[in-house]
Amino acid sequence: MKPGFAEQISQCVEKVPIVKNVARKKFVGMFTIGLIKSRNVQFCGIAHHLNDRAKLTSNEVRIQDFFREVDLNYSFVAALLSSLLPAKGKLRLCIDRTEWDFGSCQVNILMIPAGQGSMQMPL
Repeated sequence: MKPGFAEQISQCVEKVPIVKNVARKKFVGMFTIGLIKSRNVQFCGIAHHLNDRAKLTSNEVRIQDFFREVDLNYSFVAALLSSLLPAKGKLRLCIDRTEWDFGSCQVNILMIPAGQGSMQMPL
């Protein structure tokens, strides 16, 4: 990750009212950085990059609690993610569809990330 990128993410999170609580805003910034560093969406992978001073299981429980208890404004989440894309140059769009079996339910997900170079952000 480029130097200063973590600070840029933290500043973007402060500007976009995804959540109202200050501690939760900091968590959203750390979680976003963890997503980028881990290149993974599974909580156990992101937990490795969240807080080095806490136990891995504590980080994972913190992530689970956040998504269980907080109602996110997904319009602002989209604004945050799009603000992290490069302002200049061409963007590449990719399409990925996946299907999971979740118990007896089938889940179909269409993911469209936009990016430039090795940096991709989901739309």
